[in-house]
Amino acid sequence: MPMCDVYSFGVLALEIIKGKHLEEYITVLANSSTIDPVQFSDFLDECLPYPEDEVKEVLDFIIKVESFCLVEAPKSRPTMQFISHKLSTM
Repeated sequence: MPMCDVYSFGVLALEIIKGKHLEEYITVLANSSTIDPVQFSDFLDECLPYPEDEVKEVLDFIIKVESFCLVEAPKSRPTMQFISHKLSTM
C-alpha cells in the first residue's frame, strides 16, 4: 500500500476517536518533536464521557500508533503492515 494511504488511515482513525476534523493537530502530530505536548484529552470526542483507565490505555496506544502515520516525510512513515501488526498486539 502506498505511504499516502498510511497517512490517510492515520488521519481517519484519529478523526474517529476525536469525533471531528483534526484541524491544527495534524500539523502538530506531523512534527515528531511536538507529539508529547499534545494532551490526550485533545483527541477525545467532547460529546462522550472521559474514558475509564482501561479504555484510556487502549485509546492512548492507538493515538500514539496512528500519530506515526502523520509524520511529515512520507518515506519516514510506517507501512500499513507495521500499523496493522502494532494494532493487533494491543
